[in-house]
Amino acid sequence: MSQIKILAIESSGINSGIAIGSDQELIYESSLYIKHSHDETLAHQIKQTLELLKTNIDDFKAIAISSGPGSFTGLRVGSAIAKGLTFGNYPKLIDVPTMVAFANAAKEFAVSLNVNSIFVIIPSNKGYYFVQEFSVMGETKTDPILYEKEDVFKLNLEGNVLCGTGAKVFEGKNYQLSGLNRLTPRFILKFAQLKYAKQEFIESDVFKPQYYQDFTPTQKKVDK
Repeated sequence: MSQIKILAIESSGINSGIAIGSDQELIYESSLYIKHSHDETLAHQIKQTLELLKTNIDDFKAIAISSGPGSFTGLRVGSAIAKGLTFGNYPKLIDVPTMVAFANAAKEFAVSLNVNSIFVIIPSNKGYYFVQEFSVMGETKTDPILYEKEDVFKLNLEGNVLCGTGAKVFEGKNYQLSGLNRLTPRFILKFAQLKYAKQEFIESDVFKPQYYQDFTPTQKKVDK
């Protein structure tokens, strides 16, 4: 299949999945909604898909991986698989920050509503949430910040678009779409296609997921 260019892997959430596309279109997508099963199923998903499409890893130009923040185990497993598939720097590796992927997927919705911002919200542990603010065009306004739940409510969420796996908790006078509150592999592919067009790759041996330990909560410390 000559149009195949990118294999996108989503493992940052509690579920796992893959998407395959050209440099512009989605060709195939598969998600497995079994919680915390990445280490048992993700490699098998990839193998089965390659067999189904009668292709192999050498046919791809790039492998994209969701780089977090998200599930520690999921990020670890996905990272290991992606680094293994891109060993020797071919195919190329594309890292896709999870919150950026959400914002990019929400752009059209945000523009149609003429809002000021897109807020991406992802749950961490012990009642904390990662929050990152973007423009309606998906450009970053803030870095990902780890908040306690009550502090998220104090943000300027009213009248803006909320998306991400933690967005529904903060439903209110804001705009949400159910399809934007679940991370699917096509979101990873969609942003990877933009990076592929710009030839923005990362060396496999230096890639590191964005584990939650890399962030500082606004109030209390998170146990490490």
